[in-house]
Amino acid sequence: MKGIRLKQQYYYFLKFFFILTLILVVTTSKAYALEEPKLEDSVSAAILMDAKSGQILYAYNPNVGLPIASTTKIMTGLLVLEHANLDASVVVSENAARIEGSKIYLEPGEVHRVEDLLYAMLLNSANDVATCLAEYVGGGSLNVFIEMMNQRALSLGALNTHFNNPTGLTEDGHYSTAYDLALITREALQNPQFRKIVATRTRPWVGKNHQGTLLNLNRLLGKYPGLTGVKTGYTVAAQKCLVASAEREGQELISVILGSGNAIWQQSEALLDYGFASYKPSLLVEANQVISHLDLSKKRSVNLLASRSLQVSLPRNRDLTLVPQIQVESGLTPPLSAGMVAGYLIYEIEGQPLEPIPLLIAEDVPKEGLFQSAVVTRTTPIVLTAGGLLVFSRLIGRRRALKRRRLRRRSSSQYRRRYSRRDDRDYYYRP
Repeated sequence: MKGIRLKQQYYYFLKFFFILTLILVVTTSKAYALEEPKLEDSVSAAILMDAKSGQILYAYNPNVGLPIASTTKIMTGLLVLEHANLDASVVVSENAARIEGSKIYLEPGEVHRVEDLLYAMLLNSANDVATCLAEYVGGGSLNVFIEMMNQRALSLGALNTHFNNPTGLTEDGHYSTAYDLALITREALQNPQFRKIVATRTRPWVGKNHQGTLLNLNRLLGKYPGLTGVKTGYTVAAQKCLVASAEREGQELISVILGSGNAIWQQSEALLDYGFASYKPSLLVEANQVISHLDLSKKRSVNLLASRSLQVSLPRNRDLTLVPQIQVESGLTPPLSAGMVAGYLIYEIEGQPLEPIPLLIAEDVPKEGLFQSAVVTRTTPIVLTAGGLLVFSRLIGRRRALKRRRLRRRSSSQYRRRYSRRDDRDYYYRP
């Protein structure tokens, strides 16, 4: 009986161990292979982008033009940081003070630093502040600043975007897409001051009519692990919009949700969770890494270096073989300068081409001048002729020396024979 009980206990132990292992395997597989979030029925558009490579990890209606409300201020903030001194003083205009929508009630003639106004715009989403900053950077003209916004969007590849104001208030012809907004945000996050501002939860504010604390409207700050920003938005036409970014283990993702409702916070969390659980960061190229070489002749070549690093997001549950393409400019001949763009390195992931990496000449390559070539071409036969004359003269000299030696030997032998006979004759026939 005791042996039977031991066998039963052993059987139950194995059964328990098997079930526990199965649970762990299923849980682990789910953690690293989450299904795509179902957003189609609850949002107008959504996208998830790798902030470092621009790679798209999820997309729903990514190129549909939509009103984007106060997420417009991401572009406004980027331009202000690129064109204004943070310590510069800005005088509030009457036009800025009477702007409608969310505001911190600036008064005409009130003076504030650019940095303080940026915090008020990006945390509290103040429209009067956005207008004030736009007028300052535009040299007093709102239209000039709006043109700057549209030109900057085009330079980033945001081709389906058009701005009519710096605030995001509803206007015909003021629109963007989830993809374009992710591109603009990706560029803005490369500015350290922008990153610092959008990651700030609170900041004191002292104005003429309003004193208190600026509160960041992004509820995910301090709640979602690794969140780094960026901006909320709402109008009746746009509904609720949210651009959020988060970073974990060196991998930063940007999520954009447009035209949503009260569930936008949970939707953004689900989208970011999907990205981190399903993709892992992978460094494909390091900055200044030797990628290829440029042949200039049979015996002469120069290395081509990657101008920047490339980190991408690869699926966790399957392996991908990535074969890059190298495109080298044709007709490159010396002289070549170090740092000159000689070609591009192009990666494609699952049919999605990434931004090309410029390939740079590693070192200066001087040109062989005509004078130098001419000297080499002309001096060669002269050197050979001089060498030939030298050898020829030595041969002639040696031949003459041999001839003189033979003559001396011949004359010496004749002298000995002649005088030896005379001596003998004199010796024997001396009277």
